[in-house]
Amino acid sequence: MNNLMQKIKIRFITNILVNLWRLSHSIKVKIAVSPKELEEVFHLRWEIYIECGYIESQDFPDQKLKDKYDTSSLNVIAFKNNVPVGTVRLILSSEQGFPTERAFNILNFNFPRNEVGEISKLGVKKNYKKNNFRKKIFIILISEIYKLSKKNKINYWLIGIPPFLKNYIEKLNFHVSFQELKTGPLKLENVEERKTAKKYFENYQITPFLINIQKL
Repeated sequence: MNNLMQKIKIRFITNILVNLWRLSHSIKVKIAVSPKELEEVFHLRWEIYIECGYIESQDFPDQKLKDKYDTSSLNVIAFKNNVPVGTVRLILSSEQGFPTERAFNILNFNFPRNEVGEISKLGVKKNYKKNNFRKKIFIILISEIYKLSKKNKINYWLIGIPPFLKNYIEKLNFHVSFQELKTGPLKLENVEERKTAKKYFENYQITPFLINIQKL
């Protein structure tokens, strides 16, 4: 009971902080629905991934980073004074599967698929580092994904990330635990899936995790 009350208290305080940050820093968050909004998401992703060195600019001549999973995703975008600064998407279960599932030969993916959603394309522009502003945008984006997950009855998050990003998320005090998924040797389809962000997989030790959010 005490543990439950502690989690409720943490969630309540986090919601207050997130709303205060939004108001004090003129941050707006919305789900991209219209073609114009989605184009903003795709271009912002491209900018962030170029900044981080995850992709090659020549591979995306239209300066947009998008894929087949966007048709089954909820794309969230954050604005600072109406300028796009951060984005993330929640990929819902569909016949296409999940990108992390396709990029790895996962051996123990034994979870109800309709309760799984993948956190993907999470990023914030690098020029928003002052006063922990970048960290606050990360928290706001993840909080929004949490709300969308609960609304869509998602109980598990699938995510493929490098160790430094896992450590960063853990330090945000969301009180989540990462369950590493067991993988086997890569298959041809796994290699093909990685091509859209090949530098991300080549330069970082990407690991697939599952996060249980049922009790958060």
